[in-house]
Amino acid sequence: MGCEATGRARLGCFRVAQQTASYQWQCDATLLFGIDHAACEDVTVLTTTEIFASGELHDLCLRERYLRGYIPKTRSFVVLRNGVEAGLLIYEHGEASEGYIYEIFVLPEARSGGVGAWVLAQAERIASELGCTSVKLTARSLDREQCTDEALIAWYERKGFVRCDPDSSDLTKSLSHPFE
Repeated sequence: MGCEATGRARLGCFRVAQQTASYQWQCDATLLFGIDHAACEDVTVLTTTEIFASGELHDLCLRERYLRGYIPKTRSFVVLRNGVEAGLLIYEHGEASEGYIYEIFVLPEARSGGVGAWVLAQAERIASELGCTSVKLTARSLDREQCTDEALIAWYERKGFVRCDPDSSDLTKSLSHPFE
């Protein structure tokens, strides 16, 4: 038996924990999605931890992504799925009320399970907690065999982002500060 929400499409079950150097946050998917965890065989635990050097990453692909995306003004987070590295978030708190997502990268074996959407939500939450009223990003597919730039842009648009210009891959999203 899988994870199902009554009257809704099948959803993945996530017991979510957030921990960084500056705060701790926990939230149960039952509260967010109305999922009955008693019906869940497999619960995926997702966590993010702020990192400060490439040597903190074990996966070589994530280490390479970190080295390519890191600049001194960014904050980097490793994403763990059930304690195993699954992805990377690189975020910058930009001008007074604007955040910038430099990188959301999910390892191929962790894709299509909601990890990317969860990481995006974490980036938005971080931006909101820092007082940002919007967050921006440039959508570029790192694996064009799996996902084109246009498909990635469409994914972000489904998450509430809008193009800054019709011919651009730059996107922005207004934040409503649900975490205050």
